[in-house]
Amino acid sequence: MRRRFALFFALGTGVSLSAAALIACFSPEPKSKIPFDYRDDDTDTKKDAGKKRREDPPQTEEDPPLADGGKPPGRVYAHTAKTLYLFDPLAETLTKIGDLSCLKPGDRLLDIALDRDSVMYGTSDDGFLRIDPVDARCSYVKEDSAAQYPNSLSFVPMGTVDDTKEVLVGYQFDPDAVNEATFYVQIDLGTGTMTKVGDLNPPGAAVKYKSSGDLISTIRNGNKAYLTVRKISDPAPNDFLAEVDPKTGTIKTIVGDIGQKSLYGLAQWAGTAYGFNESGNIIEIDMSTGAGTTLMTLTEDAGVVAWFGAGMTTIAPTKP
Repeated sequence: MRRRFALFFALGTGVSLSAAALIACFSPEPKSKIPFDYRDDDTDTKKDAGKKRREDPPQTEEDPPLADGGKPPGRVYAHTAKTLYLFDPLAETLTKIGDLSCLKPGDRLLDIALDRDSVMYGTSDDGFLRIDPVDARCSYVKEDSAAQYPNSLSFVPMGTVDDTKEVLVGYQFDPDAVNEATFYVQIDLGTGTMTKVGDLNPPGAAVKYKSSGDLISTIRNGNKAYLTVRKISDPAPNDFLAEVDPKTGTIKTIVGDIGQKSLYGLAQWAGTAYGFNESGNIIEIDMSTGAGTTLMTLTEDAGVVAWFGAGMTTIAPTKP
């Protein structure tokens, strides 16, 4: 049975969502503003070389309740080619944050990822970006239109790719193939340099896949990672939800058919995944079967607006 939901967005945006829903004009303010000049480079790691590595504090499965006994809002970020949104999957509300301030004419935001502190980075056609999730201000860490940055990004927890810190990873296009994002790469946050870590498909795989558009990984689910994929040999059918190894990027298992295609954004909150696709749909995904159900569709001026990506903190809750 489909649940009712409210759609929240800023006044004067000209953006609407098609759904049988109550529409209100309320935009919740973020609890705190993240410093825009935050950088997670290798300085501390080099300074503390030889010391015992920092351990992640124990993670509970649920965020602490609010003073009134309620739960804090869900915080999933999603974006179109140039605009950032905040989606609350618990209340099923969508808020427009704003247009990316630094994008040059013709450039498009391809994907975003957030670390455990909700510090946001993104990739575009023209480079690698730092983004303020509060107001969508951004700046280029590196401008390089020839780099072909991944359009499927996520931070993976400490102890997967790196023993000392979280690492930003993604699936880059194989330079020897046509439109096949299968190279698992690490991105240096300070320079934007990419280093290959592994491959999506294991050697000798009978059926080979490529990234459809997005990757997620969280600490509270035992460092599991999930990716939207499609078959290389027959890309026309629906996308699949796959579990991948966050250390190597290789497929571990195909969870199931999502029932829709071109999912360019993926996030998880409270044990449920949410896909954002080219048709403007926000799709609730069962993480045990991969089955998807459309919640709402983003439209503008009577036309569908394509989603380009999504992301959430790596310490997002994994239980309702």
